[in-house]
Amino acid sequence: MKLSGEDMFSYLAILVIVISLASIGMQFTGNVTHDAVVNVTVSESAAINFTVALVNFASGSVTDGAAGATLETGVDSATADGSWSGTQDALTLQNIGNVNVTLGFMASDVAADYLGGTSPTFKYKVTNGASDAGACVSNGASDWTEFTTSNAVACSPLQYEDSADEIDVDIQIYIPSDSNTGEQTATITATGTA
Repeated sequence: MKLSGEDMFSYLAILVIVISLASIGMQFTGNVTHDAVVNVTVSESAAINFTVALVNFASGSVTDGAAGATLETGVDSATADGSWSGTQDALTLQNIGNVNVTLGFMASDVAADYLGGTSPTFKYKVTNGASDAGACVSNGASDWTEFTTSNAVACSPLQYEDSADEIDVDIQIYIPSDSNTGEQTATITATGTA
């Protein structure tokens, strides 16, 4: 079989194209690629939760002859001049959202209404959780702070990262010997604002 000049030219042109493609690294695979995009928007969510939400000092009385009794939760929990032996653990609050929050506290009653008698007190103190160092960046309640019936900033901000999102809220009350009798209950409201 004899090739004409035109056929030879066609074969030679194809051979040059194949050699050129091979020299620049092209391969014939039959595959085609194209990029795609996955887009998602995560909304901010401010959320807090009391994981320990009850302090129950139980029943007791002021020691005879004492002006009043002091009850306190937390690491240094104690009862002075009284017979209460209930809860010794602090309240525990966690930022379960995905943004830092400014945390405030208020109570349903001030000490005079909650406990009555001569010079009662109803206080709280905020500390970082045992394994949550730095959870409360600026702590406005690192010392005993009297509860009020309006929101008072205690922690700004309370962080949201899992390693630093939990605080303890210790409670201290002073029950005077002439306080109200019977079960006394106050509600604490925590507010987190992004």
